[in-house]
Amino acid sequence: HYPLRRQRQMCIRDRLTIAKDINFVDKTTYTFKYSEKSPSEIEVDDGYTSGLKYSYNAGQRSYTLTGIGSSTSDTIVIPDTVRLVATSVEMPVTAIADGAFKNNTKIKSVTMGDNIVSIGASAFEGCTSLTELNLGNSVTSIGANALEGTNISYSEINGISFLNKWAISLNTTASHVSVPEGTVGLYDSLFAFDETINSIELPSTLKTINDKVFYGLKSLSSISIYGDCLLYTSPSPR
Repeated sequence: HYPLRRQRQMCIRDRLTIAKDINFVDKTTYTFKYSEKSPSEIEVDDGYTSGLKYSYNAGQRSYTLTGIGSSTSDTIVIPDTVRLVATSVEMPVTAIADGAFKNNTKIKSVTMGDNIVSIGASAFEGCTSLTELNLGNSVTSIGANALEGTNISYSEINGISFLNKWAISLNTTASHVSVPEGTVGLYDSLFAFDETINSIELPSTLKTINDKVFYGLKSLSSISIYGDCLLYTSPSPR
């Protein structure tokens, strides 16, 4: 474990979703009480994928996409909002549930609305035909294994593979890694077990650090964030 220095916690407490030992994300950040709705109860505007399955989150007055439902399309376009057919009341789609598309080998492309903030664990795991995933601009949480077993194409900056504003994997052997400004999340095990990283610089835009991002970094001596806040320094020898 790499414990946070207690005197430094104040500079990140209100701005970053991070567990006290910086290896584990707070899994309670997004919890929903579902009220299942069948696809026939949900209406979407033209241009979006119909037939998807949603659940109503009473406490948040929003919807979570929970599954493929009756849709047979291989191109999924998730709307910003959906309506109940019975009432025509329109509410935002803010989350994709755990395992929503897991092991669906047909879907090739998914585009999300900008109201989605949370993608559940294993949401797209095993979607072997999925090559394109367009995140909305509000995603601040991607659950464990959500992207495992897909064939998504990523962009690369500073030796890091990116999916929109999320850093997904490391492709460099540099001793110093600088995560660029604009990054909002670090995906599971991003730097884990890298033997060459000595220092890591994180951006002021960072909101979420996922599970085991810094696990097993034997050569790590420092992590800095916001340019001047020291998140970690290696223990001084006794």
